[in-house]
Amino acid sequence: YLDAEYLAHPTSHANLTLRTYVDHNQTNNYYVLPAGIIPSTSIFFPWNSTGLIGNPLAQETISGAEARFDYRGMPTHILTTGLAWRQEKLYDVHFVANYDPFPLPQVKDVSDHFNWIDPATRHIASIYMQDLWDIHTTLRATLGARYDHFSDFGSTFNPRAGLTWQFRSKMSARLTYG
Repeated sequence: YLDAEYLAHPTSHANLTLRTYVDHNQTNNYYVLPAGIIPSTSIFFPWNSTGLIGNPLAQETISGAEARFDYRGMPTHILTTGLAWRQEKLYDVHFVANYDPFPLPQVKDVSDHFNWIDPATRHIASIYMQDLWDIHTTLRATLGARYDHFSDFGSTFNPRAGLTWQFRSKMSARLTYG
């Protein structure tokens, strides 16, 4: 995981944060159901002599960038707005097993006809805004909205509202929507 962030203070009441990141993950979930463990009455009984062996493999890279602006020019409000972009890429997807879904004499790559997931790439563009409003020293309201556009299925709009009451120095209750 690599994350780089730059924080600027264009005025005494404002912060600008620029962030970029990349994360890589390799999936290797080898599993074995040992020989002899499957009851003879099970539909999976043909694997009783060899065991059930599988290994789903894939690589995933998530990268993105974000620009966030915070404004604290009013004594009881913190206004935040931002833009974000993200790419999620799943690739090098394979499945090695001794079934496809029927028993095979040996473990082999069955990716061409019995893969566990398809390779895919998704892009997400977002815009958001939020207002944290200190109504009282023990009461804070949160109002916000986020719009996301996903390249593979469309857009979503998500409003958010919340109220936090701090009734003791280290205890609070929170009511949220969204």
